[in-house]
Amino acid sequence: MEMDSYESDQVYENVDIKKPPSRRAGKQHGALALEMNDYASDSIYANTDSKQPPCIRPGEQQWKLAAPVDSSDRQAASCGWAVWLLIALSCLLLAAGVALGVLYFKLSESHSGLLGESSRLSESHSGLLGGYSRLNDTLSELQRNYSRLSESHSQLQRNYGRVQDENSDMKKKNAAVCVKSSTLDLQCPLKESSSKERVCKACPVNWVESNGKCYYFSPEKMDWNSSRASCVSMGADLVIIENEAEQKFLYENAKKNYYLIGLTDAVTEGVWLWVDGTPLNDKAKFWYGNEPDDWKEVDSSGEDCAHLKLLEDPLKDWFDGTCRLGQYNRICETMAVIINI
Repeated sequence: MEMDSYESDQVYENVDIKKPPSRRAGKQHGALALEMNDYASDSIYANTDSKQPPCIRPGEQQWKLAAPVDSSDRQAASCGWAVWLLIALSCLLLAAGVALGVLYFKLSESHSGLLGESSRLSESHSGLLGGYSRLNDTLSELQRNYSRLSESHSQLQRNYGRVQDENSDMKKKNAAVCVKSSTLDLQCPLKESSSKERVCKACPVNWVESNGKCYYFSPEKMDWNSSRASCVSMGADLVIIENEAEQKFLYENAKKNYYLIGLTDAVTEGVWLWVDGTPLNDKAKFWYGNEPDDWKEVDSSGEDCAHLKLLEDPLKDWFDGTCRLGQYNRICETMAVIINI
């Protein structure tokens, strides 16, 4: 009884719980059983670190008998929980290992795919570099071809310029030949249309010869500029009167009242020039009265072209008139020629 009381005191000291009052010595065996039951209950609550429930409910009058708890059973229960915990941890570790293995396998496959893609990209990059190099070579060749074409174009332009110059010269020569041919037909007409034999004269047909010159008195009327163009087309020009004898000759052979001559001050008012640029000679001018007077009632630009009018005095019959509006006959002049064929 004293040993049981000692053990009970040790248990309560270990769990730091207030010891119940000791039982009296006169208690019977039921008291011993109750104390053993209390000891087992106290030990279980001490192991679970929980507050010990009361062994006897308030108001109960009978003692409950409990079998004593073996310490080996308590150790077995604790080991069982540890084993289950270790098994659970092992399962978790196994699952984590499997998951890591699967993840590693997938990462390995992905890595292999990335390596293959990298290889393909490297090959594609090499192909692009090769294509770029070929394009550079093609570009260089095109630039060389363009340079050659530019040089050829420049050469063609220079040649075209020379051809244009030659063509212009040929046109001028052709015009001169046409004039000469026209003059030849005028001065050396064919005897017959079917014959190549020509009869050459000093002046063309319908022209009048005098002192080495040929004169044409036109029957039709034109303004001054058109009259001059017509004379030029025949290989001549408007007449230039150089002296009194020539003035009298023209006066005697004129059949109309007005004839344009090759004298104008259209360039500078009051400065009279012949069609070849020679200024009017004061000793060989044959104006009538107060002429020239630059009268502007007919033409607001004035009277800048001279014409010959048949009056009583052959040495006083020049008048200035309008170049644009007046319509007059004309006198053309060219040199008389002798052609030996």
